[in-house]
Order: sequence, then structure tokens, then C-alpha cells
Amino acid sequence: MALADWTSDSVIVTTALSPDLDGGFYFRAVPAQFSVLAQAYLGIQFRSELAQISLPLIYRHKPLYNLPLYHELGHFVDIRHNISGLTLLLNPVSPPYTNIALSHRREHFADLFCACYMGDASTSFLVDFAGVQPASVTHPDTSSRIALVNDFLSNTANQVVNMFQAALTQLNLPRLTQRFSVPTIAEHLNNVCPPIIGADAELHGLLASGYSYLQRAVAHRTPPWDTMPEDRIESIVNDLAEKAIRNYMITTRWAQGAVP
Repeated sequence: MALADWTSDSVIVTTALSPDLDGGFYFRAVPAQFSVLAQAYLGIQFRSELAQISLPLIYRHKPLYNLPLYHELGHFVDIRHNISGLTLLLNPVSPPYTNIALSHRREHFADLFCACYMGDASTSFLVDFAGVQPASVTHPDTSSRIALVNDFLSNTANQVVNMFQAALTQLNLPRLTQRFSVPTIAEHLNNVCPPIIGADAELHGLLASGYSYLQRAVAHRTPPWDTMPEDRIESIVNDLAEKAIRNYMITTRWAQGAVP
């Protein structure tokens, strides 16, 4: 659903499950050679672009732990349109640092992209799973990444955000802006019922607010979670979120196929 905000092209997305937790998330275009080989050897012709997402196997039924897929989708969109590459033309750096700047800008764009759909849950998830890291050749330091997202979410003037917005305008792409709305979830989850989602924006908001709810449930153990072990709370809240997503998908497709 989020991909449709950034392209009108038909894209078939397949899912891979990785046994590894580290590096288990990605969203990548499938090389064009695959379609050529599929037609040559199998007689199968793909009329859509192919992409593949990957997530760790242990998170297969835990949607609230799959928030990094929005970050990875940000990389997919960035590379597809060469957004960060364009920023190097609009805002160049000294040649010895070009590759490092490109890598850092790609991470910053993916962080901002994720924040469009996740809000501040994007940064809390980053810290929870990756910790606070110093800058490296491939990644900016965690503190600067969080500060950038916080400026974006609070509409605080930021040169990096402005740089990406200018590049997106040049490419006739949408601006970075909030694309989620938070559905009512606490009332339903407190009663151990799946929340009700009414729009795509609420689907994104469910994942963001659901992750925050899970953090609070584990930390504070208020009813009905006060008598349960942590792993049981994680399992139930994720199950309810997954049920809410499936319910929304079914009702949406039913409505699309209904005769007026």
C-alpha cells in the first residue's frame, strides 16, 4: 500500500523469510535478468516489475516487529528514483567523501520515509533493536538520525529535510509528509480484541501505535497484561494486530469486488 504512494507502475512483491535476525530485512528490486530467464526457460512472461521483501522468520506472525520494512521500502524508492544521488548534484560534497555522503544520505532518506508512515515509533524501534551506534562509513550516528526525524516530525527547520524535499520536487515525486493516522486501539486491545481499521492511513498508524502499546503493556503490566509473562503479551498483542490487518484486507477486497 505504501509503495502505491510513490509509483503508479505495477509491481509484484514477493516475500522471503530469513533465518537471520541481523540483516533479515530488505526490500529490493528483482534483477531484470530473472524475467528474461523465466520467459526463456519456463515460458512465463511477467508484465509487472518484480520486487522482493525479506523479514526474519521469527517475525512472520509478529507485524509489530516488522516496522523496519518501511525503512527498507524507503531505500527501494530512493534507489529506484536516485533521490539521494540527485542531492549530491544539488548539494555536492568534496570528492573523497562522495561515497560516504551517498550512503549516509540514503540512510537519512529511509529514516524520513519510515517516519512518514510510523511517526516517532520509527526512532524508538531503531534504538530498541540497533542501540545507539556511532557513525560509520555506511551509516550516520544514531543520535543524528533521531534528531533529523524529530525535526521532521515537529516541523522544525532542517537543511537535510529541505534538501530531500527539493530533490523530490525536481523528480516530480511526492513530498515527505505524514501519511498515517492513529486508529483507536487501546480500548480494543485492553479488551483483548483486534482494533478496527477504516483506511490505509490507519493501517500504517496501527503498526506505529501498536508497537508503542506493546512497549507500555510490557513495561507497566496494567490489566489485562498484569498476570502474563512478557512473551505471552508480545504474542497476544501481535496476534490481535495481525487479525486487525487481515480483517481490513478482507473487507477492503470485498468492497472492491462488490457490485454497486
